Amino acid sequence: MEITELYLREYIQHLIWIGLSLMTWMLVKEFLSRFAAGLSFYWDKNFNTGDHVIIDGEEAIIVSIGMRETVFEIKTGTEGIKWRYVPNDRIKSLKIEKII
Repeated sequence: MEITELYLREYIQHLIWIGLSLMTWMLVKEFLSRFAAGLSFYWDKNFNTGDHVIIDGEEAIIVSIGMRETVFEIKTGTEGIKWRYVPNDRIKSLKIEKII
């Protein structure tokens, strides 16, 4: 009976470690993908901080380009100013046009 309990305890410990390892890997993978997308957008010479752009049909200004997210300032007539925080891994899926 003791051998079965010991085997079961070790088996459960291994399952817990595998689960924790998978969770850690998923978090690291998400961070690295956002970080890489941020570097890619940061090094892109077409867009810089302070540029006037149209993002999804709204006129905006790029406030900051960070490693994980980019901040856009959108001026609306009735609401004033709103800030849109966009994770850098979603930048490529948005339609962004630069106003020259």
